[in-house]
Amino acid sequence: MFILIFLLKIYMLALIFRGVFTSQELYFNPFGKLVASLTEPIFANMFKRKSKNYTDRFIPLFLILIVLLQFFINYIGSYSFKSLVLFSTIQDNLNFLALFLIFSIIVGGGKGIATFYSIYFYRIGLPWVKLTRKFIKLPDNRIVLPTIIFVYFLYLLLSVLNNVVFDFVMSQNISFYFIMTKVFKISLYSLSDIFFYLMWLVIIRAFMSWVTPDPRNPIVQIIFSITEPILLPFRRVIPPLGFIDLSAIVAIIVLQILRNLLLMI
Repeated sequence: MFILIFLLKIYMLALIFRGVFTSQELYFNPFGKLVASLTEPIFANMFKRKSKNYTDRFIPLFLILIVLLQFFINYIGSYSFKSLVLFSTIQDNLNFLALFLIFSIIVGGGKGIATFYSIYFYRIGLPWVKLTRKFIKLPDNRIVLPTIIFVYFLYLLLSVLNNVVFDFVMSQNISFYFIMTKVFKISLYSLSDIFFYLMWLVIIRAFMSWVTPDPRNPIVQIIFSITEPILLPFRRVIPPLGFIDLSAIVAIIVLQILRNLLLMI
């Protein structure tokens, strides 16, 4: 069951990336070809001779259908009530999409290495950056942190709504204190997950510096684009010691401390 849910979430990401690719990028870009190989069989058969702009309108519908399919899979492998499985599935996808969106904003708006693949994360985060700028007028990359905070609070609001509806359906009684406490803990766990994944990416980046990987490799470029905005502030104040990049070590320690603090709250 876990593998099926994981694959469905990967397909959700493929649909999201499809929405930000141009028609040319889907057929001539290596990353675009991968996304097209996953999504084009369905879109080409269902929407014959339709433009990409037309078919992209149905991406949100496909995302909802994938969530419902996850619910069906979870329900088969569970003995819980349908409503419990449904709201748990919705919350799980809220967590997943919020994490991915925050990653996209970090990668797309980072001041570090600008790779060939950063632009696609930038396009995913751009609508949220524009929305944040309507409330906070900040130029350039200084808007990145406010955008992440805005997305986090939107995620928190949706989680509250999901838990309120679940509490009402199950008991016909809404305990706002219990719901807010639960959602707050869920949001802290999600933030701790971000620090956990970032920490491991920095570790991988540190090992990659010893083997001199191919800078044209798409995986290498994506890892560099994610970790460079994190390492850059540390590198400005901590010079390397010979061939050892101390900034990566300090970044790993700081990320671990922040994660532990979140889990202790």
